[in-house]
Amino acid sequence: PRETSLWCCNHVSWLDIVALGAVGDFVFVSKSEVSNWPLVGWLARAAGTVFLQRGAGNSSTVSETLATRLRTGQSVVIFPEGTTSDGLSVKPMFPRLFGAAISSATPVQPVALRFSERGSLSLLAPFIGDDTFLAHLMRILKQAEGFDVDIRLLPLINPRKLDRRSLAHATRAIIQSGLNEQLDCRFPITGSASMPAADDPHTYRNGMISRADTQLKSLYPQ
Repeated sequence: PRETSLWCCNHVSWLDIVALGAVGDFVFVSKSEVSNWPLVGWLARAAGTVFLQRGAGNSSTVSETLATRLRTGQSVVIFPEGTTSDGLSVKPMFPRLFGAAISSATPVQPVALRFSERGSLSLLAPFIGDDTFLAHLMRILKQAEGFDVDIRLLPLINPRKLDRRSLAHATRAIIQSGLNEQLDCRFPITGSASMPAADDPHTYRNGMISRADTQLKSLYPQ
């Protein structure tokens, strides 16, 4: 999409930033630890990444900073799960950073990321558990055949009339449906029982979501 948007992606690895950085000129939001990583930290700082220190209570300030960037026409990438996963399912998303889209009246661009090797889901690309950056980097460099990265842009979400929590739930549902299609298999959303059940799914559409209607209706029954 050429218009300014808040890109919200499932988070698999530090490789996500490398892959998305090849697609366009974005401002990224990343955990503060990344700024100290070899090479990747330098690249992140050079790209103007906004660093979020977990547990420091500064997410509201970061959200305001992102809203300012969006108002000036610069698209922003966030990983609202707050941690990485194996790429099969989407973890619950923290709502606070979605406030940047609401206060700036900027659409949310859900993005489903999938790393594969020879057509199968990559078990090497995910940066999860107690793995260290250097150890993971060395394994990546030893993978002579490399990876395929599927970056799927899903229907835009208009944040008008939505609160942060509802916007986070809708984004998570759409990204999960995108992953399911990529994997050609169904994987349930963990914790989906906590998602609101009485909301009208069309509230999340606002004329901008089309292909995800079926999935949203199943997740948000009337």
